[in-house]
Amino acid sequence: LSTSLIIIIGCRNMIIEYSGEEKEEEIKLHLPMLLLSIALIVTLCICIGFGGLYPQSGDWYKHNAVIRDLTFMDWPVYYDAYDKSMLTYYVGQYIFPCFIGKLFHSFELSNILMTIWGIVGIFLVYVHLIRVTGAKTIKKQIIVLIFMFFFCGALSLCQEVLSAVFENDMYSVGSYHWVLVKDVMLQYRSNLVMLRWVYPQVIVPWLITILFMEHYKNIKYYVPLILPAILFGTFSFGTLALIAMTTALMLLLNRNITIKEIFHPFNILAGLSLGAISFFYFLGNIMEEKPDYSSLSLYIYKGKDIFIYLIFCFFMFGIYASCTWKNNKKNIFWYLSVGILLILPWFRMGLYNDI
Repeated sequence: LSTSLIIIIGCRNMIIEYSGEEKEEEIKLHLPMLLLSIALIVTLCICIGFGGLYPQSGDWYKHNAVIRDLTFMDWPVYYDAYDKSMLTYYVGQYIFPCFIGKLFHSFELSNILMTIWGIVGIFLVYVHLIRVTGAKTIKKQIIVLIFMFFFCGALSLCQEVLSAVFENDMYSVGSYHWVLVKDVMLQYRSNLVMLRWVYPQVIVPWLITILFMEHYKNIKYYVPLILPAILFGTFSFGTLALIAMTTALMLLLNRNITIKEIFHPFNILAGLSLGAISFFYFLGNIMEEKPDYSSLSLYIYKGKDIFIYLIFCFFMFGIYASCTWKNNKKNIFWYLSVGILLILPWFRMGLYNDI
């Protein structure tokens, strides 16, 4: 209850403070575009598996299991088929729909609300993207909608180049997930693939990222803004936390903020409440013994592997980075983004290395 109260008060203050900031020219989503965007978002979401009306990807077995267990079992959810263990997963996206479904003891209701919840979240991402890109015309707003769903790296070109060089050692031509050459497996998924496979882990982190980049100078809300991301994805949270700490250090060195602002009561209270709850919740997962393939490890590129890494980086984000550098020479987020994208392929986790 105290954690919820702190988050609600923090959100209220953020909304009041952000709404009082200087505004640029108002950008409107006209009624025809509003109806078109909703129709396209709903149609695409249903077609990629939301609600179960169309074939779902493999990860939906997991999503549906979490929905069902949160709907019908006592919270926190415990299993005792083997050793007694607790469900410790990124449940942020599931909590509200499953809570309502639980009240009515209905998986179907939880499933419908999960679909609506996801569609609303994606629409909010779209609205924020229109605002931050300054897309004032219907044409530009349609382009933003297309990019939101289909933005990706040039994976096919990357696969073809590596296939020409490595021939029989290239195993992933035609895959929309991976570059798999010899024993090197790399992936940066497209937005559409992420929505189809792991939508509970991407929608809210997208929103948090946009809000943080807009209001990065308001450091007293860093923790209540970024910390909830841990309930949607550990690596999303870790990356956002790294960006936030680096940004705070740069602002501090440039004397744009003070130490007092960093340790603002909202940051402290959010860290002690939601932070403590999240820590002990996920500790149940961290302390469990896991197979070796689930561990996080560092991969050192040697010999021809370095070429694979460089080609992957060039086609998946290097082209975009070079095209946007000129207008972002002084933008810290450009350097942080490129730096993180360069570093992540050096780590491996899980059977499919899908960090």
